Formats: sequence, C-alpha cells, structure tokens
Amino acid sequence: MEEMLKQILTKLNGLEQGQKEIKEKVNNIEQAVSRIEVSQNEDVIAILKRVDQDIEDKTQALNKRVYKLETEYERLSRN
Repeated sequence: MEEMLKQILTKLNGLEQGQKEIKEKVNNIEQAVSRIEVSQNEDVIAILKRVDQDIEDKTQALNKRVYKLETEYERLSRN
C-alpha cells in the first residue's frame, strides 16, 4: 500500500512538472505571436512606404517626360 502511494505521488509530481512545462511553452508561444503581430504591422508599413516612394519616383519621371513633350510640341507648333 505504501509503495502504491509513493508511485502515485511520483506520478502526480511528474504530472505537475509536465503541466508547468506546458504553461511555460504556452507563455513562450504567446510572446512569439505578439512579436510576430507587431513586426508584421511594421513590415506592412515599410512595404507601403516603399511602394509609395516608387510610385512618386515614377510619377516624377513621367511628369518630366510629359513636360519635355509639351515643350517640344509648343516649339514645333510655333514654327
């Protein structure tokens, strides 16, 4: 009987230790998810800023080309 109680206590201690380990792992997972959520937002913002800058650069280049064409058209129209 006493041996059985010791075995039960040993198993209970093992279960408690396992439960602590699971809680610790869940906590680590929650922290990792939080970091991913934050960095994902930062990544999306960085991508959007990059796209905005690319569009701005291309718009400026097109505006320069249109201005040159308009200038050349005006010059040719006067002659």
